[in-house]
Amino acid sequence: MKLIGIDLGHGETSAYYTDLDIKDKRRSSRPLNIIPLTDKIYSAYYEEGNQVKLISPKSPEADIISALGSGNFRQSFKGCPTSKYTIEEDLTAMGIFAREVYKNILSTNEHISPTDKVYVACPTSWSKEDAEAYLDIINLAGVPAEWIVSEAFASLVQHGRSILINQNVLIVDYG
Repeated sequence: MKLIGIDLGHGETSAYYTDLDIKDKRRSSRPLNIIPLTDKIYSAYYEEGNQVKLISPKSPEADIISALGSGNFRQSFKGCPTSKYTIEEDLTAMGIFAREVYKNILSTNEHISPTDKVYVACPTSWSKEDAEAYLDIINLAGVPAEWIVSEAFASLVQHGRSILINQNVLIVDYG
């Protein structure tokens, strides 16, 4: 089984690929590019015409200034889906961002297939209801995520696959 793990973070976004069928655990996991040659991006986007553009920390300063001046720049939209403080516009933005990240992962990584299983990480403090609402937002946006896992659990999955663990492991999410 092949897994795509996506962390749509509050400040930055990243993704990992794990092939559970590879026996050598050290070679089974690797980061995914979200845009060419970039495996971490800002959790922000802007619209230019009919296109949604993701923003890389490697972007030339002019691109970032252009994004900020576009009038359609979105950041700080990720919030707990069931919070009374999260507005509908932010929920829509979360879905748009998730869709564009997934679309870019598929087009930028030739070994990735739309049939690979997708999971998305959420803050460890979110309740089951929050995670289910987040999954609904992501699925409605067109990302075929099968389940939501806490960021701490996602870290354990990643590191458990990349090193041999034969002892207790403490995972701390300082996010």
